[in-house]
Amino acid sequence: MVLIQIIMVLMGGNSGQPTHTTKYLGWVSVDGVRKYTKMCDTVAEAQSYVDSTVNSAEVINLGLDHSIGYGLDTVEV
Repeated sequence: MVLIQIIMVLMGGNSGQPTHTTKYLGWVSVDGVRKYTKMCDTVAEAQSYVDSTVNSAEVINLGLDHSIGYGLDTVEV
């Protein structure tokens, strides 16, 4: 059993190094300030959030008097 653990460590498996997970942050900004954000597991989920938020009545109304921006960020957690 110890030999298997040593081999795994030498091969990079179970090395005690933290694993990173990629998440996707969907965001919508008002006048350059991110007002709406959501952390998602997939690009599609984040894009759907951004699309629905940008097309919401609240953001459409804000867009009459304010600058609206939006996008996705990749986040390693």
